[in-house]
Amino acid sequence: MVTAFEILGLFPDASDSDIQTAYRRKAKLYHPDVGGKAEDFLEIKKAYEILLDPKRRELLGNKPMFMQSAIRLQPSLSVATSQLFENLSILNMRRRR
Repeated sequence: MVTAFEILGLFPDASDSDIQTAYRRKAKLYHPDVGGKAEDFLEIKKAYEILLDPKRRELLGNKPMFMQSAIRLQPSLSVATSQLFENLSILNMRRRR
């Protein structure tokens, strides 16, 4: 079983904009209209809805509750990880000056 954060490929301290971005990326990959499985898309949507609501996020965000493994079908860098690489590249550019 996986958590809502794992479904979207996020860390628990993700911001609302990180959650939205991760949801959109996953939705593009797994939407039934583009050949994805409806079950996977519904779990991605459910995880997104849980994480956007602060009360539900606190109660359910870190609880393993998803049976499908949409996150395991196609692993992707989380938004936080991609931002980390972006910040590192900015720091490296500053050091070169």
